[in-house]
Parts: sequence; C-alpha cells; structure tokens
Amino acid sequence: MKELPHYGVLVGLLVAAHLCHAQQDAPEKPVVEARYSQSGKRMVFVDGKPFVVFGAFNVTDVEELDAAKEMGVNTIAVNVPWTEDTDYRGIYDFAQSAGEKGIRVVLSVSMVPPPQDAPTFAISPVNFSYDKLVRAWIKYVVDHFRSLPNLLGYATQNSPGAILSYTDADFQTYLRRWYTLPENLNQSWRIQVTGFNAATMEVAQTLDDSLPVGFARSSLDVLIYKWTALTELMRTWAQEFRLRDKNHLVLTGLLHDYKTIISVPDNYDGIIPATFPTVAGADTVAHNCHAIDMARRANQFVALPCLLTAGGPGVLNANIREGLPEWVNEAFVHGASGVWLADWKKLRETDKSSELATSLKERFSAVANSSVGESPPTPTVAFLYEPLGEGIALGGNPLYGFSQDLSIDEPSFPFLDFRRGTKFGQVDYLSHDSLMRVDLTQYGTIIAPFCLWLSPEAEESLARYVDAGGVLLADFGIGMGQSGGTFVSMSPTLQRVFGVWGINRLVDQSRNLTVFTHHELFPSLEVGMMTTGSLGGVAFARPIGLVRLYGETVVLGWAVRGSRGSLREGAGVVTIHPFGKGHGVYAPFRLWSNWRPQDRVYPQFHSDLLQRNALVALKNDSNLFPSTVAISAMSDGVAVENVAKEMQYAQVEAMGASNFLFADALTQTRPLQLSLRSGFIGARGGAWRVPHLETVAPQAVTLHMDLQPGELRYCPYVPVQLTPLEKSALARVTRYGSEGIDLQIFGAVRTVGLSEKGNLDVTQPTSTLAELTIHSGGFPIHPHGEYLISIKSVGDKNREPRAVTADANGRIVIKERFQSDQLTIRAKAEPSAHE
Repeated sequence: MKELPHYGVLVGLLVAAHLCHAQQDAPEKPVVEARYSQSGKRMVFVDGKPFVVFGAFNVTDVEELDAAKEMGVNTIAVNVPWTEDTDYRGIYDFAQSAGEKGIRVVLSVSMVPPPQDAPTFAISPVNFSYDKLVRAWIKYVVDHFRSLPNLLGYATQNSPGAILSYTDADFQTYLRRWYTLPENLNQSWRIQVTGFNAATMEVAQTLDDSLPVGFARSSLDVLIYKWTALTELMRTWAQEFRLRDKNHLVLTGLLHDYKTIISVPDNYDGIIPATFPTVAGADTVAHNCHAIDMARRANQFVALPCLLTAGGPGVLNANIREGLPEWVNEAFVHGASGVWLADWKKLRETDKSSELATSLKERFSAVANSSVGESPPTPTVAFLYEPLGEGIALGGNPLYGFSQDLSIDEPSFPFLDFRRGTKFGQVDYLSHDSLMRVDLTQYGTIIAPFCLWLSPEAEESLARYVDAGGVLLADFGIGMGQSGGTFVSMSPTLQRVFGVWGINRLVDQSRNLTVFTHHELFPSLEVGMMTTGSLGGVAFARPIGLVRLYGETVVLGWAVRGSRGSLREGAGVVTIHPFGKGHGVYAPFRLWSNWRPQDRVYPQFHSDLLQRNALVALKNDSNLFPSTVAISAMSDGVAVENVAKEMQYAQVEAMGASNFLFADALTQTRPLQLSLRSGFIGARGGAWRVPHLETVAPQAVTLHMDLQPGELRYCPYVPVQLTPLEKSALARVTRYGSEGIDLQIFGAVRTVGLSEKGNLDVTQPTSTLAELTIHSGGFPIHPHGEYLISIKSVGDKNREPRAVTADANGRIVIKERFQSDQLTIRAKAEPSAHE
C-alpha cells in the first residue's frame, strides 16, 4: 500500500500549503486533556479549566454557526470521510471558521476504506491489510488537522460493530492465542480435532447442544471472540491516534447499543453513547440513560451522551420537543460531562417555534453556572456487566450481548429497571477489566447478573471485595467459563465466596421462592413471604440448579426442596454465605428473568441490599423506583431532579458529614449522639469528602426541597455546621460567597411541606439551643481574625452586629438559641489609615 491513499496526494499538497500559512498566524494552541476535576469527575479540560461539552452533529454550513453558538453549543462534530473525492481543504476551512466563532471541533473520522482500496478483505483487528491501511489513513488525518487551534479531538467510527467482520479464520486465530495447542482445545471443548482449522463457529455452537441449557465452553468461546474482536478493533484505532497526536482527545464515535459501550477499551478518553429511543429501546421518558452510567464506567471515562433530535420509529417529534430538555437534565444526574445533539438540521426542523432552542439554552446555561457538571455521581451499588447474554434485540441486533437465543431477559431486565436509579441514588456499571482497576470498597453491593466469564484475577478481586465487607449478589452461571465450562460448574474461589459446592444437577422447573430464614442482611424479609413473577405468576424460569451447601451457609429461601424435604442437599435455594467481613448471596437460577419490580418481595429484597452503604435516600416516597423525583449522591453534594409534570416536595435523607449544611435546600440536622447511624440509610455508610476537616463522622441530615416541574437542582455542601444540642434544627443557606454568609435558621418544627402557593413552608418552630460552626472556604476565615455577626429574629428589630473572633483553627463558633432567625456574617472592615 502507498503511504497516502492515491487520491489524496494532490489534495494533501494543497492542504499542507494551506496549513503552513495558517500556522504562521495561529495563536498558541490550547492544551486539551481528559482528567479529573477538583471534585473527582473525569471530564474534558482546556487550558487547565473544566470544559463541559455542549455539542452538535450535522452543523455543516458556516451560516449555521451563529445560531448554534446562540443556543449554547460550544462544540461541533466535523465529518472526515474516507473517500476518493473528499475536500480536505474545505473541511479545514469550515473547522477554522467554527473556531473564529468560539466553537471547538471534534473530527468524526471514518474507519471504512473506500472500495477501490479494500475491495475484498474483511475489517478486523487481526487483518494485516486493513491494519496497514488504517494506520496510514490515521496518520494522514492527523498530519492534516492537528494544527487546528480549536481542535478538541478525534472521534472514531460510529457503530463499530456494524463494520466488523466475524470470520472463522479470525475465530481460529483467537483460539490459537488462547489455547496454544489443539490438545488444550480438545480438553476444554471435550472433542478430538487435529488442528484449529476444524474449529469453526458453527461447529462450536452445535457441540454443546446436548449439554445443560445447550450452552458450554465452545459456545462461550464464540461470544468471547466477538467481544474481544470488537474491543481490539476499537483499541487499534485509539492507539494509532494517540501515537500520532498526544495533544488532543480520542473519543468513540456514536455507539448505539450497550454491548459496544461496555466493550470500549481503556485507551479512549471519552465515550459517546447514542442509545436513541428509536434504536436502543423505546424509552422516550429517560432516553435510555443507563447507557451514561455504562459509559462512565465508575468514573473511568468522560461520558458524552448524544441525544435524539428528531422523531423516528416509535418516537414522535412531540416526544422530542417535550423530552429533550429533560434528557439533558437526566444526563447530568447520571454523571455526563457534556451532551451532544444528534442532528442540528433536524432539530431546527422539529423546533419551528424556537421554543425548544430557548429551553435547551436555559438548560445548558444552568449546568454551566452550576457545579453539577463538574461533580461525579458516587453510587454505592454497582452492576458487573459482561456483554454475553443478548437481552433485548431490535431489528435482529442484540443490544446487550453477543449471544443469540441464550438469554433474552438477562441482563437487560435489571438494567432497564434500574436505569433511572432508585430511591437510594444511581448505580455504577463495571466491566470485567474494571474489577482490577476500580476501588471496589466504595460499593456496599455488587450485582452480577449472568456473568459467565471471570478470569482468576477478576475472581480474586471480587473475593477480596467480599472479604473486606462487601456483598456480592450473583446468579446462574457465575464464572462458568473458566471452571469446567458448563452451567453446573463453579470455581474453587467462587465456591468459597458463596459457600456452595456448585450445582449437582438442573431440574426443568419454574418456581417461586419462599423465604425460609430471617437474616440481618435482609431485615425486611419475613419467614413465609413468597415471590410472584411475570411467568404466569412465577418469578424464576427453568432450569433451577440444585446445590450442596457449606456448613455455615444460610438458606434465605427455597424454590425446590431436595430429597426428603432437605434444603441443604440437592435443593434449589437462594443462599447467604459469610465470607470475611462480607457476604456472598447466590441464586442457582436466573434471578431476574421474570422477577420484576412490581412483583412480590422484589422491592424489599433489593432495598435491603441497596441501603447498606447508601449516601442518599428519597424519604417521602416508599417506591424503590420513584416516578416523580430522581436523586444522585455526588462527590460533594446531592443532585435532585423533578421528572414529573407537577411541582414536587422532596425529602431527601443524606448521609452527610458532621451536620454540614447543603446549599439550595432546607437542611434539617439532629444532635450528633442521636443519629451517628441512621436507621434509614447507610448502615455501613461513609460520609462525603470534606476538605475542610481531616476526619468527619457520618451523620444523616434531611434535605427539604420544593422542585418546579422539570427542575434539576444541585445541592453542594457548604463548610457550615449546625449541630442542635436538643431536639433538631433547620437551616437554609441563602447566600454563601467571599463577601459573606446569610443563613435562615429554625429551631425544631412540627412539619415541613409545601404551602398552598407551592412554596416550602415550616410550621410552629420552637426555640432550640444549637452550635453553629463556620469553617474557612468560599468565605475565608483567618485564625484569630475578627468578623461581624448579626442575628434578627422574626418580629424583632435588627440587633446590632457584634464582633466575633475566629479560633486558632480558623473557625467561627456560635452557640445560640434559634427559633426563626436571619443570621449574617461579614468580614470586619479594616480601620482606615487616619483612624
């Protein structure tokens, strides 16, 4: 192959001359990078400052730039097609024009060679011909465009799985790398072949037809090959961009299904999930927002979701006009570091009245002026997601995994049910590789639905997590790939974690579960409670595994009794096993195949697990999955979104730190000795990071909020503590900044709620003795410095300000009785020179 595509030589000379001229006058290029914000969120930085991306695709005319800029768009995607007649100089000029308007660009680069250069070969990460072509192409693109002063980075091919060719030759290459020798393959697949060439994908998928579930290691190898091939193809692209340009971002293209999102390798800076309701599940309410959590992958990637801008199959333009502003809010609740609009031109067609543009501008502005865009969610529950079970399929495309006709209900059902989070906040998603890269101790519970493949390193990581105090909940097939390759097998490491010797046999029955033991891990489950499900009233579909238990393993509930009624020998039971400081919870059947939130026992079972380490809980809604308010514990506060069409009163219990107040909410605090451990959330709970204190005690506080329809409110904590010495107290921070602090403080009250006018209202406050401690922060406090404090009670005249002196640690401590008071603090004016 030639160093440059044959059609690019002339254009390359023209663009090179143009770039040389542009570089002579260009200002110094900004530093673009992906790193962690001060609050710990993975996001884009430009010249050392956080940059929240408000992007748009399909802005192609210079005349459109002003309108895009006016709406708040700060980034556009510029297509760089791999074709014979591409006008590279025109692309460069247009991108440069965007820069003159203050708009940055991401180059969306095609990875499909033109037919004349690749007429026959398959696109694959192990195809040398494709590899050679694509490396030359990426070099060509980078050489031509990296001098753009407004270049943010490169986005690789959209929907990479759609262009990847899965072939027997590549499958056999995978088998050679994994098994090395045919004898090893024979042992794993339980066949006799003399060479790898006999091992085709069709052979692999028919070998295990007679085995339990018609699936074993040979079929699993086909799925792992497809998973690996997709990851390695994306890795090849990113690796080459990084080699050629270390000063700009590497992003994925638009990813339209979940299995691709979770397969992105770690050499990308950011992921662009484009799980539109038209292609990835008909969710016009929340735009399949769980894809954002998958893209964040426990804060390892910059998540930049792309939102649908025009109707399509199952989606009306009216859905777009109503939903798009709410989808923007939803994205930031889930930890997005920006958003993309899928099609600028179609958005303009949908938005004839410009009302939608105005609404989007307001949402973009609100995020830009809030710290919510720089704060990551801090979930205390995570799903382990392996893209094996296919889940829901649309148009023949399995959305969640690479299999066909293996598991249409897992993992898609639990992921869909949890997609907007729970009353205890949001959830994280971990890939197999995340188990070795992420601090798992931040999670009270890890849920592993249909996870068939666990390397020894991954198993050990999970074992250490449970040993340190975590709970691992897993079901049928956990780790079967490396422990015999059938659904009845379990590795020694997992046997020790779950306290079972594996599955003795499978029975072709579907059953409900009856609770057998009241256990401290599930305080809401009473003996005799029975599940229901969507399979004719049955929760758990066949087959059900019959297991033999370790001596210390506890039977939580039973679906199938063993011989003579035994629940410990040959029984289909859900078990709890103490392992170190934690527990392994195991179901020898698919736990979520037909067991859904509306079914019996489901809410209690999951709530008990989710609240163990929770940092937040929606207190005035008993539903596990609230329909009116979405909440998220963030690294330094709480995000609350009203997803209903009516005004809402939200009462959020937050596991704060030593009674610190939260901005933009009425914070109710209690004496420290009365609630060091909340009975509602956080049985093992930690507390928020507080840079102002070296150590903090977890302390549950209650946030009261009145939320307008569609409102997203972010409530960061402020370094002000209110500790009542009796009863309880409430405070609202009405001003906090370098010039001073204004607080509204109430003693214990009878009720808090919405007034007839829809405002937050407190009734019958009583006099309460409390200690107010103000730490240095946005309002600087110097050790031994002097400050002025004024307290005005309701119905009283202003009291004269009095001087207070900070202590040696730079704190102002005030002990007062509060009932309904306005408190202000200002720096004491320095005496003038002539005084």
